[in-house]
Amino acid sequence: RGTRCSSSCRRRGRRWATSTPTSTAPARDCSSPRCSSRRPPTSPTVATTWYQDMLEWLGRPAKGVPQQPTPPLRVSISKKLRAVVEDKYNRAGVEKGKYVVIHGIESDSVANMKSRGDDDCLLPLELWAEIAKEISSGGNGLRPLFVMPHEKHREEIEEIVGEETAYLFITTPGQLTCLINDSAGVVATNTAAVQLANARDKPCVALFSSKAKARLFLPYAEERKSCTVVASATGKLAGIDIEAVKKAVKDLEPAPSFALAQT
Repeated sequence: RGTRCSSSCRRRGRRWATSTPTSTAPARDCSSPRCSSRRPPTSPTVATTWYQDMLEWLGRPAKGVPQQPTPPLRVSISKKLRAVVEDKYNRAGVEKGKYVVIHGIESDSVANMKSRGDDDCLLPLELWAEIAKEISSGGNGLRPLFVMPHEKHREEIEEIVGEETAYLFITTPGQLTCLINDSAGVVATNTAAVQLANARDKPCVALFSSKAKARLFLPYAEERKSCTVVASATGKLAGIDIEAVKKAVKDLEPAPSFALAQT
């Protein structure tokens, strides 16, 4: 039998109601025009529609106030935290504006900052090694800087990528934001790094397991020239076209010092 919206649906932002998985009859509609019990979340297209509906609901203006479009995420940085992170990456052997943040290495750490709802968003180190080599060989002085969610990955990075590889142990979004802000750009899977790079208007190469996920997690990607999306044609992140990723990272260049001073 289908479910109907409880009174909490009307009290708490018109929560969506759907029929139970074993139901053979359609769910009964809620009296609320916002409740979409007739649309079960069966495809990324439906999920994207719900995302837009959520933005419209959250962006409703007060009575008599004209409606404004909901802007993309923006993040501010404290000077104290920025100084702490600058000291960290200097000790790691990289310079401001001359490193590329690598985020999304395969890890079981809870600090990997992967996007909730996407279980296929971390890439094996063997594939990251190929991408890092392309960044280093560009001839523009850029160096890849790996972000580790746990100290245990130190030896793995040195063994697979190389002993001269720069890496940093960072587990908080605040420090990651500072690291991204002082970088030349970001190459990341579907983790917090992608969203933070876009929030700080940093050049970004975002790797996804499918085009549908890219549209869902980065609805503004097509409007932003600074973000390049590379999606796997196999539906698996490990099956992503590494040559396409290498081509995308060639566009990354060292950040001008005056641009970093203004951020």
